[in-house]
Amino acid sequence: MTEQYHPTGETSIVIVPPPDVCGYADHYRRLYMPDIIHHIEPHVTVTYPFVPYDKLAEAEPRLRQLLAKCPPRRLSFRGFSTFRASGILYLRLADNERIHSLYRAILDEFPEYPAYGGKYAAGFVPHLTVGVFSDPQELAAVYDELSVQRLYIGFDVERVLVKARMSDGVWDTWAEIPLGGKVG
Repeated sequence: MTEQYHPTGETSIVIVPPPDVCGYADHYRRLYMPDIIHHIEPHVTVTYPFVPYDKLAEAEPRLRQLLAKCPPRRLSFRGFSTFRASGILYLRLADNERIHSLYRAILDEFPEYPAYGGKYAAGFVPHLTVGVFSDPQELAAVYDELSVQRLYIGFDVERVLVKARMSDGVWDTWAEIPLGGKVG
């Protein structure tokens, strides 16, 4: 008998970089988060949690209309950084405002769903996770090794993905929504 996978109710809005950037991130994700790498592709979270899964169909037209007013934007990663307390190694964005402005627009339309339950207010740090460590010393050593790289990886963002977490832990794409009314 095949196990039936079903949505858990958790959703998010993310930006997935182009394949070459995902390939770069996946090199490190395979090394430093091998148990998690297959749950979701490399991404920058715009907001989590978003509307519960059973309300996505109702919310989607509002989200599409809102995002049609938000211009495409360029994102760039400028190096590695860490959230030491939570053991996270990530690619650091050059300009957090490019995600924060998109997040604020979504929050204005859906105020009942603040990012991270409002834990960080509007001060959350957008990032692309490339490692999860339980040992703080290992995290520090890996960061020290990688932080010397002079990294500049840029890409244009023309769409966001609405993701839904399934019972097997995998985040499936529920919808792709263009920014600025662009198709793609």
